[in-house]
Amino acid sequence: MIRPVAAFITFDDQEGKNRALKYLMSPAEKKALEKEATPEAEKLLQDSKLYLVGEEIWCKQAPEPSEIIWHNRHVTTKQQNIRKVFVFIGCLLFLTLMFFFFSYLKSKAIKNMWRYPTTTNCDTIDNIFYDPATQAIDTDVY
Repeated sequence: MIRPVAAFITFDDQEGKNRALKYLMSPAEKKALEKEATPEAEKLLQDSKLYLVGEEIWCKQAPEPSEIIWHNRHVTTKQQNIRKVFVFIGCLLFLTLMFFFFSYLKSKAIKNMWRYPTTTNCDTIDNIFYDPATQAIDTDVY
């Protein structure tokens, strides 16, 4: 079985939505309320402690349905940031390795250029095979 990570609830009226947002507040709102020392804040904190399948229930305003990537709802923001760091490190490592690899290949190409210089003049080679009788290059020799 798959544990649900989110539920989208539609209310019949605005009052039901406001009550759910008030009594089932998000963890960030709870932290802000805990900083307040008023009796009203204490009562709201006591009323908002509801549990389902061992997990505390909390509500927040839902985003537009077109803005949700449904198959990634279980991934938390912390997990997303950790994955971003790993991808960044992987890309940086790959680019660094490719820089050294291409530098190595370029140094090999330069060494080969000095070992086998391009001093060949094709016109002089053509003169070797030039046949004055036909005034053409003898292609049978090639």
